[in-house]
Amino acid sequence: MGRNEFRKYLATLGAKGGKAAASRLTPEQRIERARKGGKARAEKQRGEAKNEKTARDR
Repeated sequence: MGRNEFRKYLATLGAKGGKAAASRLTPEQRIERARKGGKARAEKQRGEAKNEKTARDR
């Protein structure tokens, strides 16, 4: 197996990771993961906005 073929193979495995993991979770667990992810994205976005404002003030 060549290097590029191996990379393509690994990419196909990674593409199924989230769906495969979610299929094993209960609906409550999926909801909790979605909440945590949304909260983390919102906090990250707010943090970047704060940094941009601070950079402009300098």
